[in-house]
Amino acid sequence: MAACPHPEKQAHATEKAALAHRTALIRHRHASPDVVAYLCRCGFWHVGHSQQSLRDRIRKARRGTGLAGRRQRHKR
Repeated sequence: MAACPHPEKQAHATEKAALAHRTALIRHRHASPDVVAYLCRCGFWHVGHSQQSLRDRIRKARRGTGLAGRRQRHKR
């Protein structure tokens, strides 16, 4: 098995265990509802945000600030 790219995350032996952890995180408001359980290349299951959900959250936040679709330029 490959080394885990996310050793700071809790490792779950099964998808069922990861989903139970996800449910508990959401229930206790330690995570947003868009977290997912995923099989890592290390062979264990983790809970985290999918890349698509992160992109969606960033896009939504930018819309609220007027930065949607634009890169912010730094003043020199």
